[in-house]
Amino acid sequence: MKKKKRRLLENTDKQLSFKEMEEHFKSAFRNYVDLIGAADRKAALMIQVNSIIVSVIIAFSFGHTDTLSLFLLPTIILLLVALTTISFALHASKPLEKLQKDLGLNNSEIFFFGSFDRVDNSFIKMEWDNYKKELLDFITGNKAEMMNLIIEESFIVRKVLALKFRYISIAYKVFRYGLIVTIISFLVFYIITS
Repeated sequence: MKKKKRRLLENTDKQLSFKEMEEHFKSAFRNYVDLIGAADRKAALMIQVNSIIVSVIIAFSFGHTDTLSLFLLPTIILLLVALTTISFALHASKPLEKLQKDLGLNNSEIFFFGSFDRVDNSFIKMEWDNYKKELLDFITGNKAEMMNLIIEESFIVRKVLALKFRYISIAYKVFRYGLIVTIISFLVFYIITS
């Protein structure tokens, strides 16, 4: 076992081949796409759950206007919690615009690896010959330039992921603590009015 471990460590001084780097980026981008999908599913779940809560609150409020004054504050708290959670979940699920420019990157628009800020509406107007020429120039170009593009794209996608998961984290925290505050306020109002 120690010999095998030592042999693995001895090989770490060697530089990665282009094929090894390519495999690394393939698996990294596959993980990025999976994580973006997970973030979008979590955001969609938070939007759905809280939309149902808002609908129930509105229906309950209109149906019980005579007793609503007793539970007005807890109802308003729950409504605000649900709307705030929806807002952060929507931020997590929306495409991010201008992230590349904000980061000061001048990356080519040839590839679209999955960062949503790179969807270009002007691409609809691009002609096949121009696209083919740009792509062929890129493929037959310098390997270092290609690696730079992939590294830059990886950086942008990770920034997108970080922003999405930050918004989702905030949405979950608002939802969790908001529900606790709402339940406590309902209990307090129930005890006071009993």
